[in-house]
Amino acid sequence: MKTKKYLFFSMLMIAYMFAFNISLLAQQQDTDKANDEKLVNRRVLILDFTNAQNNKNFSYLEVSIPDAFLDPLDKTKSFELLKRNVWQKMVKAGLFDREDAYDEDVAIEAAKKSGADVVVIGMFVVSGQQMQMFSKAIEVSSGRVIVNRTKRTNVDSNMFEAIDKLALGMSKEMKEKLPPVKQKVLERVKYIDSGKITYTGMIWRTALIPGWGHTYAIQKRGYLYMAFWAASAGVFGYFAYDTAAKKEIYEGETSLVEIEKKYDAYNSSFKMQGYSFYVLISAYVFALSDIAIFGKGYSSKSQKLGFSFAPDLNISLNKREKIFHFSMLNYRF
Repeated sequence: MKTKKYLFFSMLMIAYMFAFNISLLAQQQDTDKANDEKLVNRRVLILDFTNAQNNKNFSYLEVSIPDAFLDPLDKTKSFELLKRNVWQKMVKAGLFDREDAYDEDVAIEAAKKSGADVVVIGMFVVSGQQMQMFSKAIEVSSGRVIVNRTKRTNVDSNMFEAIDKLALGMSKEMKEKLPPVKQKVLERVKYIDSGKITYTGMIWRTALIPGWGHTYAIQKRGYLYMAFWAASAGVFGYFAYDTAAKKEIYEGETSLVEIEKKYDAYNSSFKMQGYSFYVLISAYVFALSDIAIFGKGYSSKSQKLGFSFAPDLNISLNKREKIFHFSMLNYRF
């Protein structure tokens, strides 16, 4: 019996170390990738255009003018466009005032929060039958205005053609002056599409495969949950097979001398099967409880804007010092 217990705990430790190493491997791969530089397209955030005179008859242009930039910029194949509703969500969250969209400092701060490299801002002024539009493309890292264009048009059917020309001209000049840059890939702020990460999505994924919900929510410890649960399932599978095999041997034994020995071997393996099943279920329940309690934090508006109040778990290996770093809830051990 003692031998079986040692075997069980040895296999459990092997399962844990396997899961631990999988987590370390994922962490190391991220570190290796961080050291690789490659050319990446700049991320562009387009803010609503400011209605300088707050003319309600033309309020629709606050959104339709910047929307006209999307297609020309996308066709350049030189930029990664963030969704237009990113700015509206930041305004709704109370981080910025909509009226300050043309303020360069505000625009740069909004771009930093969304992980953008370039921010496009604009303003339009309607005076009688004339409208003048102003637009700027600002490089976030330097704070410099790289492209600055204006366009005047009559307030008639030609107005929309003028808007398209402004967007096309801006796009062409931005492509020339804001080419892809060399960047360490993982140094870029992770932009998370708020429409994709949902609490319900985390729950049903975790219910199917422990850890899947975490990886879906960009939580690295999901790999640890997934690997440990898979390893625990392997241990349980081994003892289930061993129990079935020994049961068959015990039931087929005819020697009175050997029956008791075969039964003890079968009973011991049966108990190990039970213990490993409890570990398997515990791993499942723990992962599901984690996502149920903290999952809403992973999809909260704070994370959508680039930061999170949800607890985090990180494990890393310092090769030079040959020690492990373990951090949870932002505390390092």
